[in-house]
This record gives sequence, structure tokens and C-alpha cells, in this order.
Amino acid sequence: MYKYNKHVLAAAIALASTPIVTSAQEAGEAAETMEEVVVTARGRNESLQKVPISISPVTGEQIKQRAYTGLDDIAAATSGFTYEGFSTSGTNGNAVVRGMAQTFTTARTQNVAFFLNGIHLQRQSMMNFGLVDMERVEVVKGPQSAMYGRNAFAGAVNYITSPATETFEANVEATLGDNERQDVKVRVSGPIVGDVLLGKLNIARSEYDGHTKNDHPFADVDVPGPGTTGNIGGWDDQTVSVTLELRPSEQLNFKLDYYNAEIEREPQPYYAFTGVNNVAWGFTTYSDMNCNSVTRMTSFGAPITGNSWWCGEVPAMPSSAPDNFAPPQSGIPDDTGHNAITIDPRSIGAVADTQVVSFKTSFKFNENLSLDYLFGMTSSDSRTNGGSADRDPLSGVTNLWGIDVINPPFGSPIFVPTVAYTNSFSGRPLSELESDSHELRLSYSGNSWEGSAGIFYSNIDDESHEITLYMPLCAPVNPGEDYGISAEEACRLPADGSVPSPLADATDSTAQMLAAWHGSQAKHTQFDDSIAAIFAELAYSVSDDLTLRGEMRYTEEDKSIVRLTDGFGIAPGGFAPSGIVVPEDQENFYYFTPRLTAEYRLNNDQFLYASAAMGVKSGGFNNTSDQAHLTYDEEQNWTYEVGSKNWFMDGALQLNAALYLIDWEDVQGSQAPISGGLGDTLLVANIGDAESLGFEVDGRLLVGDNWSTDFAVSWSDPTYDEGVTYEEASLFINYQCETPIMDSPQTTTVCGNSDVGGNQLARTSEWQGSVGINYQTQVFGNWSLRARLDSNYQSEQYVTPLNLANTGDRTITNANIALTNNDHWRFSLWGKNILDEEYVGGVFVLSQFSKMIVATGTGPSYGATVSYDF
Repeated sequence: MYKYNKHVLAAAIALASTPIVTSAQEAGEAAETMEEVVVTARGRNESLQKVPISISPVTGEQIKQRAYTGLDDIAAATSGFTYEGFSTSGTNGNAVVRGMAQTFTTARTQNVAFFLNGIHLQRQSMMNFGLVDMERVEVVKGPQSAMYGRNAFAGAVNYITSPATETFEANVEATLGDNERQDVKVRVSGPIVGDVLLGKLNIARSEYDGHTKNDHPFADVDVPGPGTTGNIGGWDDQTVSVTLELRPSEQLNFKLDYYNAEIEREPQPYYAFTGVNNVAWGFTTYSDMNCNSVTRMTSFGAPITGNSWWCGEVPAMPSSAPDNFAPPQSGIPDDTGHNAITIDPRSIGAVADTQVVSFKTSFKFNENLSLDYLFGMTSSDSRTNGGSADRDPLSGVTNLWGIDVINPPFGSPIFVPTVAYTNSFSGRPLSELESDSHELRLSYSGNSWEGSAGIFYSNIDDESHEITLYMPLCAPVNPGEDYGISAEEACRLPADGSVPSPLADATDSTAQMLAAWHGSQAKHTQFDDSIAAIFAELAYSVSDDLTLRGEMRYTEEDKSIVRLTDGFGIAPGGFAPSGIVVPEDQENFYYFTPRLTAEYRLNNDQFLYASAAMGVKSGGFNNTSDQAHLTYDEEQNWTYEVGSKNWFMDGALQLNAALYLIDWEDVQGSQAPISGGLGDTLLVANIGDAESLGFEVDGRLLVGDNWSTDFAVSWSDPTYDEGVTYEEASLFINYQCETPIMDSPQTTTVCGNSDVGGNQLARTSEWQGSVGINYQTQVFGNWSLRARLDSNYQSEQYVTPLNLANTGDRTITNANIALTNNDHWRFSLWGKNILDEEYVGGVFVLSQFSKMIVATGTGPSYGATVSYDF
């Protein structure tokens, strides 16, 4: 049933289940040789080497030394974990654990659950708010629904902020880098009232102009509000973190944490591929795809034939356009700048304000019994305009505006179409979320038995919409002057819908529809989720070496939706012939998620475990008039895992490995509406099953007194089961296939076929690997020198389930060196992507228009950081 490479599987089993037995020693002795990492993935402090779960932690010291700034840095060095922020710099961010990627990237809930100090962060825009004040980040692999609840379907990422300290500490840190990188951080921590009340305050500001040159001629125009000034890929982030901890007695503890991250991020460098569908809509006059020739009908009712898709590796940079690329009105020569990144300066990547409050109280009845209560409150406001989605914002898109009538002296009148050249922006989603949660847990730990039980309740109010904007061109020679707007004035217009569309006076019905769409709150939707759960964990030590553990969670979700507008911003009862027919809806979802684990300790240095765990991602609603797809069901997976955690060579080598098999049912993918109205677009639906087989290996090795290395490698084979269909293929990509036009005779395509059974899941890498080489020594007095060189590899990812276009592989190399005074000072120099690897950072697909938005990878960056501890 499950397909695999027998040599890869044999090697993985050997690593995962056959430890190399060396001379036994106490775990404490190993920790003295190599620093032991403590994790809290199961809600309590535990050694990484004693937890029967595959966990990749990144400590605060590692974040500082390696100059990590976000989730993409962590993902690059973590086995079995990838992250894409796409062109919107995280508004549509997507995290993947063990190849369990979701097909519908803009869904409001994700396959990987994110937490800050134990509080769930639901929206995508809350995933990657920075790494300021982090004591540790834990990537927990495999379904964690029994422990964390809903949507920890493929795994979880835990952000843990630094605690308040028992002694006074203060730190000031500053960073200067290329392209106007400027960071300032201030942290103060210590006792407020003796050892009874402790406090911490951390304030940080980070600014960066971006890593890639924007070749737009007006790149430096200062547009109103957020925009893209100068280079591309920059940011302006502010973070405040506060902790208060009250310890009235040894048995009772209260802790309050507040975290506020305000991010303003430019889009990542990107460009657009467009196919024949875009031509049929009248947005472009050509297709720059390279394969799969199809015939479509234009808005004039005439057939047009052209390529609908890309086959092979997607270029990291755009290629030159055809000779007829730039329309005469643009004034841009055909051979100027078309193989460069050109972004409209009014483009916004991600603007978000995330606030998280957590309050935890712990009471110890005795050494064995304790009670914990955790309250959480989150607030998130996120917006984007997606950036200009055109092949070239200097030319924009062409829209039929109306008909001019020419009456010659002789003969019949001549009807001449008039065209508006505009820049189009598409922001999805713009969201506002507020939530609160309560968890009460009773825990017991004895000689042979340990366990916990508790209850959980949460309520989430979530509102979102999309915007589409058609703005006058921002170009040196600008047809926007036809609307009474000069070029620089057009560039300064905010792309937020407050400016009338250039199509406002259009007489053509299609243009009128697009003008009505301009700035409207399309798919304006209100969600209300109430979640209640009971959970328990029980472990019994059969002997000193063998422990059997069971976990369970029973969850009830009461979810409702209010559909305020459809995909064209039309409210129920509006002029659309088939508009929203069910404005409000409500569903209950129930599920039971168990986890069973056997743990066996060979000695103090070698530990084996085997587990079977069920993950569930809850169902939900579509904003649609298609009554067949108003709701979709939950999806579930069973993951079977064996793993081994080891100290070897008298504590000089730490080696952990895991082998897993995933059986995934009712995958939530994308599906076209069957009988939708004017504003219906792709919907979430349960499209079939999938499976994934893989392994992970992580390790650290000390070499002599000064050298060490850390390494990680993972392999996964996530594939769709037979019978899974990708409807977008037959409807938008393989429509009316004719003889494909291919660059290579060896390349094949599946014309007119939407069956993707046996194909690899999109946005998953078969191989990942990273290796770091570290050196440290005392240089003089109490000064120490630390240096690191690391390289991170990720194999190609397919763009869609069709497995036609792929991103190519990548290898990113980083380096840093730090000089530290044990008392006060730390100076460091760092560089990222120092070999200037050009790669595709992510591809966002708009199959209705046979369009791909290709985000290019992060370019080289360099900087210096100095910090002082008081």
C-alpha cells in the first residue's frame, strides 16, 4: 500500500531503532560535556533527550549568535520543517511539517498550530512576528491534537519568551547592517519586591530597507501610508514584551505575560507568470507560460489559443518579455528592465498588530499534586494589498473601457474599443481576530504513575475580507494623465481603495464589473468559534526502563458564519443573478484524538520510543452561493512513529532519529464551485486521502576542545492516494488541451486530466539538510571567540498537485563571528546567504487566470551587532 525506497527505509530504521551502545554514564555527566536542552513541549520542563516526541528546539543564544530574525531562518535549519511567507511576507504564510502541506493556502486555520507562551495563534499573519525576547522556539513534529487541541494536526511551533530573573539584569543591543538595517533592543529584568515580585521589560525596534533592488523608476517615491520605498523586502517592526511574576509562597505562583508585535513589511521581491486565461480576460496580450497549449474564449467571444502553464523549474528571476510586451502608451522600451524585479511602490506586504496576554497560576498541594490555570487573550489586526499582481506594473493590465465611435465622411461608423491601463492589487485576507481561552489542569506524579486531566474552553471572533484594486499606472510616461492625474501624483495615490478606479466611467459591462469590484470588501465574512474540550494523560512505569503512556482529548466545536458579501463584494439580495443564498450558517464538530506511546530506556544514554497518534484539523465554512459546498468536514491523520534519542562517545555526540508513517484522510483541498454565482471562486473541500513516509536525523558532535558540528537531515515522500482530483487542472489549466508546446521533448503533461493520485504534495521537499561548523576559544583575558559557518539545503518543491512546475533546489550559506567578554560586552559580525544563492522563495497560484506569483528568495545581507550587559 505504501510506496518507499527500500534502501532509504532500511537506513532510517537502523538509525531510528538500533542505537550504538557505548559505555554507560549518567545523563548529568553528558550534560556537562555538552549543554543539555530543556523543552516544555508537554507543558512541563523536561530534557529533550527524555521526551518521546521528535522536537527541534532553537535556544535564545542560538537565535542571537546566528542573527535569526524570523521563522524562515528557523525552518531552514530544522529537519522536516519548511516555511513560506510568499510575496506578502507572511500574510499568507504557510508552515509544513513532514510534508503535510495544505492545498488551500489562504484558509483561516493551518495544518501546524502556533503558540506563544501556551496561547494559540490562529491567523497566518500571527505566525511570523519576529524572534524578539525568545528564550526558546520549539518545533514539535507529528500530530499533537491530544496535547494541544485542535489544529495541531501535523505538529506545533511553540514560542517561549524569556522569564523574569531573580537577580537584576539589563542589556542594551544595537545592530547596523547593509541596506539601512538598524536594530535597537533594551531589556531590564529582576526583582521588584524582594524575591516575591519579579518583572521584565523588553522593547525593540528593527528597520531594514530590503535585500533586493527595486528597478521601478519611481522606487523611492514616498507614498502615503505603508508602501515599498527603495529596495524590496524591508520592514519596520516594533516589539514590547512584559512579564510580571508573583511568588507569595513556595506553593503558589502567578505569572502575567504581555507581548505586542507591530510589523510593517514590504512584499518580498516577486514577478508574475501569466497564461492564456489572463489573455482571455483581457488583462494581457500574450502568455509567457511554456507548455500546455489550450483554447479559451475571450470576452469578445472569440477563441484564443496559448500556453496555460509552466513545465519544469520556475526561474528565480523573470526573463525578457516578447517584443510586443510593452504597449505604446507606456513609453517603456521593449528591451528595458523586463528581466529585473519591478514593484509598484504602493505595494504592501504585511501590516499587522498582534497582542497576546497570558496569565498562569500554579499551586502545588504537595510534591506529587499540582493545579495549573492558564488564561489567554489574543488580538490581531492584519492587512495587505498583496502588491501589484501584474506582469509589469509599468505597463499594468489592459481592461476594455468602452467603445469610441468614429464617423468617417464616407461609409459606416467605426467602433473602436478603448482601453484603460491600470495596476491591479489583490489583498487576501484582511482580518481582525479576538479570542480568549481558559485551561485548568490537575497533574500528579508518583513513583510508578503520573498523569494529568483538565478542561479547556475558548471563544474566537474572526472577521475577514478581500480587496481588489485597479489604480492608475505609476510610470514615467503614464496614461493616468488621461484621468487628469500626473505620473508622480498617481504614484502617491494610496492603494487602499480610497481612490476611484480609472474604470469608473467605463461603458463596457466587464469593465463596469471590475470598477464595482475596486476597493470593495469582497468575501466579507464573520466567524464565531466556541471550543470546549476535556483531556487526560496517564503514564505507568512497568519497570525502571519501560513506561506506557496514553493521552486523549475530546473536543466539541460550535462554529458559525455570517456571509456579508460574496467574491465581488455583493451582499445577499444584490444584483448578482446567483448571489449568496445562505447568509448565516452553524455547525457542530466533535472529535476524539488519542495518542499512545511506549518508552524504553536501554541505559542512561539511549532511549527508544514508539507512538501512534491521531491528529484532527477542524472543518468549517465557505463563503459561497454553491449550496453543495457551504461546509467542509474535518480532516484526520494517524501517525505511527519510532524514534531513538542517544548520547554517544562519553557525551560528545548527541544523535536523535525518528521514522514515521502518516495515513491522512479527507484532505482539505481546493475545489471549484459547481453552481456558484458571479463572485464565487475556489472553495475548501475534502478532496481525498494522502500518505507520507519519512525519517529525520538530528545531531551534535564535539570535536576536541574547540570544534563542534551540528547537523540535521530529513527525507519524506508525501503523495496523494489514487482517486484524488485537482479540479483546478481540468477547469483552468488543462482546459480543452491540444498538442502541448514544450521546451524539452522529454517533458510530458497530463492534458485534460485532473487525477493527481500518486503525485507528490505541492510545496513539500523530499530532502532537507543542514550542517553547521562551530569554533570557540579563549583569545585573551576573559574574552572568548566564537565562529560559525553553516549551510542549509532544501530540494525542489512542486507548485501544484499536477507536479509540472517546480521551484528548484536551494543551498543557503551563512556565517558569523562573535567576540564576547564574560562580564559585559559582545561584538559580532554576521552574513546571510553569503554566496548570493538565487532561488525561488515561494509561488502563489491563481489558476483561474493561469497566473503564478513567484517570490524570489532572500538576497545576501550583512551586519554587525554590539550588546552590553549591565
